[in-house]
Amino acid sequence: TLTVRCVDTGDHNLIVGFARPISQPDLILQQFTYPLDKLKIEFGADWFRLAADHINSTIQRQTTFDKDAYKSENVDRIVSTLGNRIGFDHVRKFEARNNHLPEDEFNCVEIVDKNTDPVWTRSPRKRPLRLYKIPERLHVSEPGRPPKCFEWRRQSYRTKSTSGPERLTPRWQREDDLRTRDYWRVQTAEGLRLWLLTYPGEKDPHWFVAGRFP
Repeated sequence: TLTVRCVDTGDHNLIVGFARPISQPDLILQQFTYPLDKLKIEFGADWFRLAADHINSTIQRQTTFDKDAYKSENVDRIVSTLGNRIGFDHVRKFEARNNHLPEDEFNCVEIVDKNTDPVWTRSPRKRPLRLYKIPERLHVSEPGRPPKCFEWRRQSYRTKSTSGPERLTPRWQREDDLRTRDYWRVQTAEGLRLWLLTYPGEKDPHWFVAGRFP
């Protein structure tokens, strides 16, 4: 907390937080740039006090050429900056969870949380980088399983190679939608790698884009 005592308006407490315990003065003062810019000082300030409201032990790191160490420090700095501007509860990360349904294979948790492992654990199943919360329906131009030709988002695609199906059944005790799902990994001739979804057993099965691979 940086307390600034203005001549005309009294004390102003500027509070910042950090993603990890930190001791470097320049990095600490850097986080006060934004709140100080917002502080209006009309007739000057004559008293300043910097206090640490919460302290913790820090681990001194030896200078290294390890790029991963620098990446970790940069991430912490970004998280601190974002947290001080929009609130640390709004800076979140994905945490892997062991579940066979793709929409339940992760949790969204606060990135500054002592009770969570900062290391991302990959799912043992192949999943797309981008998963659509609501699968997007596609228009089949040439039928097949999966479709040989289809349109999605006003673009036409031709299937080049496929892998699947991966059949997933719902958790009957918790799910409202009890339909069985079939997922296919599709490489298109246009270069896009998609995750297609259909519901087997339906009289007129429809196809959806459930996700997109990098």
